[in-house]
Amino acid sequence: MKLNISFALACTAMLISCASNKPALNKYSSTKMLLGECHRSALEMQPYKTWFDSIYVNYKVDTITANEISHKWKSEKLEIFMGTWCGDSRREVPRIFKLLDYCRIDPSKIKLIMVSNTDSLYKQSPEHQERGKNIFRVPTFIVYDNGTEKGRIIEYPVISLENDLISILTDTTYQPNYKAGTYLINTLNKSSASLSDDKLNSLTEKLKPMCKNGAELNSLGRMLAANNDFPKSITTLKINTALYPQVSPLFETLADVYLKNKETDRAIKVYQQALNLTPDNTRLKDKLNALVTTK
Repeated sequence: MKLNISFALACTAMLISCASNKPALNKYSSTKMLLGECHRSALEMQPYKTWFDSIYVNYKVDTITANEISHKWKSEKLEIFMGTWCGDSRREVPRIFKLLDYCRIDPSKIKLIMVSNTDSLYKQSPEHQERGKNIFRVPTFIVYDNGTEKGRIIEYPVISLENDLISILTDTTYQPNYKAGTYLINTLNKSSASLSDDKLNSLTEKLKPMCKNGAELNSLGRMLAANNDFPKSITTLKINTALYPQVSPLFETLADVYLKNKETDRAIKVYQQALNLTPDNTRLKDKLNALVTTK
């Protein structure tokens, strides 16, 4: 089934109409980075247009599964959290828009939110639409039904966008990528972040088979720190260094968070651990020397 031409023209007209009523670039955005809630048309402006159009045009929709999505999608709404600085977002967001266009999903049911990659606003938007939604990897696509989350796709689909979406829509048991980060944040949200050593060790063992690499929990820890949730951030990053004890940058992230939380002595100790793993790292030497000198 080909995309209905009249519907495509109607979508284009709607986009133009919406763009005329709502600026494509909000007050937070620029040609360097989009931030906050944005209209899709912002991605169809340079410099974003180059990669958006290329991926959109070249993506081949699985039309059989897409037709199922069209029939199953009723009152559901979709939130898209992405970063224009993020390679995964640049790949997956144009693809999902092409799929949604094919399925004739009402654009008013889609909300597009851009997040930052700076330390102070890591995986956050200026107006914090991500608050309470545990966005630690992007893109993240969250499907809601009457305000309740039905499921989410994290960073990239498990099978394909079409198969993952139909699994979410049909209430099939669906587990997104990044099981370790999802499990950990859900666990920490239900309990005190200040865990005993025994509980910390037990949780580390539980997460070991779920974790693919150190980037997963490192990203979660940085997001929690940017939200000033230092107890959960530190717990997350301590677990990560236990899982990957030979990876210097993970210790550096933990030390950075200790320092941000004004725990200078602990920061110095962990910076030293990081430096022991990479003795020629001049950035770590400078950080450590600055702290020792001013102490």
